[in-house]
Amino acid sequence: MWIIEQKSTGRLGTNDIALLQHVHPSRVRQLWSEYVKTGQVPQLKKAGKPSRIITELEEEEVVNIYRECQSNAVALECLLRKKGINLPHNMIHTILKKHGLASEQRNKQKRKKWVKYERKHTNSLWHTDWYMVMDRRWMGRWLIVYIDDASRFITGWGLFDEATTEKAISVLDKAISEYGKPASILTYRPWIPVLRKLWRRQIARHCCISGAPFKAEDKAYSRQDTAPANQW
Repeated sequence: MWIIEQKSTGRLGTNDIALLQHVHPSRVRQLWSEYVKTGQVPQLKKAGKPSRIITELEEEEVVNIYRECQSNAVALECLLRKKGINLPHNMIHTILKKHGLASEQRNKQKRKKWVKYERKHTNSLWHTDWYMVMDRRWMGRWLIVYIDDASRFITGWGLFDEATTEKAISVLDKAISEYGKPASILTYRPWIPVLRKLWRRQIARHCCISGAPFKAEDKAYSRQDTAPANQW
């Protein structure tokens, strides 16, 4: 595991490892503590709760109540709870389908449309992100990327030994000189609120000095977000 390897060598601190792996520092400390106690690299377990096994008695009770009441799964869930049987309506619906007492709901089976890119016009928004390269050829170096939100075109990038605001601004200036000024910039890194405010303030100050008519925004990662450098 990469986290254990970095902790063992001491090349990166806990906070740096957490930032690169998009996890909380407490998770890094937890994995390291387990490794120190057991001497073995922790193995990730299967995510989520173990599936609940439906007994034959529960299945029979669901079928019997349905034949008495002819109700939907949500109503049957309430009736079963009164008898001391706790089954979610999804499981009840599965049992009913198994016995031919319910049918598929096609509207719920349709995949929801997923809009990957929000902006319609080029240069409406640029994403930017710092990313530590894991490739052996450039191991430990920092990559910054500017990507146009609408076209996904990489307007600027740079590879450096350190991730600093000055280097980010130099790449930004070059990108603007070649492809024009974006209406706004969405910054992701760093995630620590204090540092994120500093990063945003410095970028915004540079925009004012250069006379660029755009604003700097910041955004922390969530499960639905993908860093621009990772997309590239």
